Amino acid sequence: MKRKVNQSKRKGKNDMVMQLLSHVPEFKKDVSEARKEFEIERDGFRSFDELDNWANKNNFWDYEKDYSRSPFDIIKDFPSNKFQKEMLKIGIKYLLPFNFYGQPYRGVPYFILMNEIQSPEENYDVDFRTNGDTLLYTSLVVYKPLNKTEAKNAMSHFLEIQRDIFPYVYKNADTFVKKRGRANIERDLALIEEQLARSGKPKKVESFVLGSYLDIVNKSRTASTRRLRSLKRSNKESVVVGYDNPTSRQIGKKHGVSGESTRQAKKRLNSIAEELFGYDLEP
Repeated sequence: MKRKVNQSKRKGKNDMVMQLLSHVPEFKKDVSEARKEFEIERDGFRSFDELDNWANKNNFWDYEKDYSRSPFDIIKDFPSNKFQKEMLKIGIKYLLPFNFYGQPYRGVPYFILMNEIQSPEENYDVDFRTNGDTLLYTSLVVYKPLNKTEAKNAMSHFLEIQRDIFPYVYKNADTFVKKRGRANIERDLALIEEQLARSGKPKKVESFVLGSYLDIVNKSRTASTRRLRSLKRSNKESVVVGYDNPTSRQIGKKHGVSGESTRQAKKRLNSIAEELFGYDLEP
C-alpha cells in the first residue's frame, strides 16, 4: 500500500504523528478492513469525483466535496453515520485526539479515503455562531493539551476572530475596561442601588439631645407648639437634625465621593448602558 504525503509545506507535528501511525502494522490492517467494509478502493479513491460518488451512494453527506455544512456542525453531530462510527472506533483505539478522526478531510478518514496524509494543522479550533449581525457565542475548541506556544497562538486566533468578524461586539466587550475602569463602575452601581433602596426622598427629621431640657419638655407634652418653637430657637445646641432616609452625601461618603458625584452616578452609567445595550437606565 503506497501512501501519499502532502509535500506542499514543511511537515508539522501532526503530519509526523499521522505518518508514523501509517507505518504501524495494526493500523494498516484496520485501514484495509475499513476500506473493504465500506467499498473503498484498495489504495483509496483516485479522485474527489470517486469520493463524491461514494458519499452520495451511501448518504455520507459530510464527505461530499460540494456539501457546505459547517465543520462544527459535523463535529457536534459526530458520529452521525456508520463510517464515522468506525472512525471513532479507530481514533480511540490509537489514542488519537478527536481532530485526527472527527473531521472528514483530515487525519484517519482522509487517509482511508484518499490514501494521503493530510493532518489537522492545529490542535484547536475557534467556533462561533451568529444570528444575523448578532454574535450568539464564540468558543475555543481544544482537542488535546496545548503547549505554551500553541496556547498563545490559540488565544491570539480566538481574539482575532472576535476583533475581525465581530468588531462591534468586540468593542463593546471591552467597554468596562476602556471606558472608566471596573472599580469605578462597581462603585457607581453600588451608589445607584443604595439610592434606589430608599423609601422616598430624604426628609429632615428633628430630635433632641437625650436628657436635655428640650427633650424633657417635649416628652412631657406640656408645652404648646408655639412654646416648643421658641425653646428650640433658644436651645439650638440641643436640637439634632437628621433624615428619614440616607442622603446622597451620606451614601457617597461611604464610597469616598461627594453627594453631587453620587447623584451623577446614574448619568455616568446611562452612557455605558446605552453603548452596551442600545438603551439606558431610564424607563
